[in-house]
Amino acid sequence: SVFFAVSAIAAIAVLRQQEADQIRIQLLEERRQLEHDLVAVSEHEQQRIGRDLHDGLCQQLAAIGCATKALADDLQASGLAHASDAEQIEEALSDAISHARGLARGVFPIHVDESGLYVALSELVILTQRLTGMQISLVQETDVTMHQPEVGMHIYRIVQEALSNAIRHSGGTEVRVHLQQTSFALNITVADNGNGFEPRSSLDVQGMGLRTMHYRAQTIGADLEILSSPRSGTRVTLSLDSIKLLPTPYGIS
Repeated sequence: SVFFAVSAIAAIAVLRQQEADQIRIQLLEERRQLEHDLVAVSEHEQQRIGRDLHDGLCQQLAAIGCATKALADDLQASGLAHASDAEQIEEALSDAISHARGLARGVFPIHVDESGLYVALSELVILTQRLTGMQISLVQETDVTMHQPEVGMHIYRIVQEALSNAIRHSGGTEVRVHLQQTSFALNITVADNGNGFEPRSSLDVQGMGLRTMHYRAQTIGADLEILSSPRSGTRVTLSLDSIKLLPTPYGIS
């Protein structure tokens, strides 16, 4: 009868809708896993490069520096005119070692726990300012306590990417990093005085770096907001509930 035919068609439609929903859910889960894998691979590679810089290049430069110092001492003891040249080479090597160690710390910040977040960010700001010439300030209104190193690492990487974007794209001259922790939340802001941009949509985050920032924020249960307008600079704000900074099981598991 017509009733059974309509019922059968409706049942088939419902079944197909359920199948389509399951496919969409599976695709979303696969996309989330892919994003997780990309972040994990990126973090692993950054840590590997940081260790290679610290344990490889830095040590080699330090050994060359010691040999150069010994040579400079021998030349000076012999009263040879080239002693000053050797001393200049030694100073250049010393600067190169400091630079390489700074890069290693920026790529692989080891102490991003307890009160180490501020220390790691301070080193990041100093290194970035030295490499780029951009005026960067770091302000911490209250002590920030970080009980979970993985949360601190995600926060560090978000600030690192925000700084990189400000330097490469803002066209500004200053960047301000501001940390404030209350009994309710940790708020971190990275703001520049650059050209800003006109947001095209709520999904104006097509670059891999910005997508990774949002994924990292989502991973630790934080809110990430990017506000900008032409000629008014850009402000990136990360907000995380204070309870998520506590050791597990109260914080992020």
